[in-house]
Amino acid sequence: MAAGFGFLKAVALILAPVALAVALYNPRDFSPAPMPPEYSYEPDVSTPRHEARALERSERVGEGQLTGPEDLAYDAAGRWLYTGCADGWVRRVSVPGGDVEDWGLQKVSPERKVELLTDAAEGVKFALTDGVNAAADGTIYFTDASYKYNLDNHMTP
Repeated sequence: MAAGFGFLKAVALILAPVALAVALYNPRDFSPAPMPPEYSYEPDVSTPRHEARALERSERVGEGQLTGPEDLAYDAAGRWLYTGCADGWVRRVSVPGGDVEDWGLQKVSPERKVELLTDAAEGVKFALTDGVNAAADGTIYFTDASYKYNLDNHMTP
């Protein structure tokens, strides 16, 4: 019986601060701080270390033409690199070469008929779609980072 009481006492000592924190938490009093100036979305990216052998075989593509690239996909057959950009465009970059073209998530028929595939799910419009990937069967998967906010009001200084 004494061992069981010790266990209950230990559990109480752990749960008491958690219960107090939950009781005192008030989301109405939450006031987010502005983003510190050292955090920016500038195009400059620095790396503290690099692998020289990897850089010798690398090619810089799309420099100055890809605003905030995210979530890269490579088409080995066509030798294209696809990326979603902060301005909402999906861009296609030729590798090698670096030619950049604007693309979107639309269906384009051989007759060049353009069809919007979707702009909502379960009645909710997309606001910040990203993370696109295509399966071998042609199914397109993507995420919507926010249904409320787009990049214009995502982070404000």
